[in-house]
Amino acid sequence: MRQLSSSAPSISDRTLIDQMLGFLPGLQQIWTTTSDDALANLCSEYPGFYRYAMAMENAFEAQRKVPGANSIGADIEELPDGVKPLVAQVMTQGATLERELQNLIDGFQRHVTLGVHTDAAAFDADMGKARDVAQLHRQWIASLNRMTDEAHATGVSQSSRQLLAKILGEVNARIDTLNTRLMDLALAGRTAAKPGADMAEQ
Repeated sequence: MRQLSSSAPSISDRTLIDQMLGFLPGLQQIWTTTSDDALANLCSEYPGFYRYAMAMENAFEAQRKVPGANSIGADIEELPDGVKPLVAQVMTQGATLERELQNLIDGFQRHVTLGVHTDAAAFDADMGKARDVAQLHRQWIASLNRMTDEAHATGVSQSSRQLLAKILGEVNARIDTLNTRLMDLALAGRTAAKPGADMAEQ
């Protein structure tokens, strides 16, 4: 939401929902297991979370009022059973990857801000997490390619394939942007933290 809000401040609710489909399971878990007070605090502290939650709430309400209307997500025809799990997997992997990259970016930003005062052990731990996330990225690309091949092989219509490609292509673009930002911060953090790391070794 932070990325979407900065890159497209006037994004419509429908486009927002299309871009955030992979995050829906997480939103539902938060919405159904969190107390009203905790939800109020989340919405106050994270305006993006509030915007996404309200967009989904309004979409579900619209669907209740007009049964059969597709107000949630993109207008993609019913997919073959063999493709549905792959699409769900790719959506979930993409959402997980975005979330993990953003967490790492926040962590490395702290290292850069602290500079020589950063904790060398914490920096090394974040570098280890970055390697794990790089593996997640490779898995995401492999799943994305496999889903694309499977959708074509099982006869998913060209219009639906194009819509899936558009949605997932935009997710991939956000992931690439986050990756670039992470690499820049990791390099800056290593440069800034090196004197601190040298002192810790001594």
